[in-house]
Amino acid sequence: MQVPPYTVHRTDDGVRKRLVVEVSLPGILTGSGLEVSVREREASLFVRAPGRYKLTVPLGVPVSGVAEAVKFVRNKSVLKVRIRQ
Repeated sequence: MQVPPYTVHRTDDGVRKRLVVEVSLPGILTGSGLEVSVREREASLFVRAPGRYKLTVPLGVPVSGVAEAVKFVRNKSVLKVRIRQ
């Protein structure tokens, strides 16, 4: 399985701090079938597209164990995950 490219950036609206992870998944046409989980204990994000991609992103800061939002942008084949710190 391939490791897809990704970016991580932080946002802060003055009320909540969040991490936004964007994962490029070339060749993936839909978000159905993607496995996405936030691992609170390891402070990481796990993403898998069965048969194609597998990725564990170390987040480097403590996070809640639940993603606030998960969105797959079809025309760009990009998965966006927003996680609360």
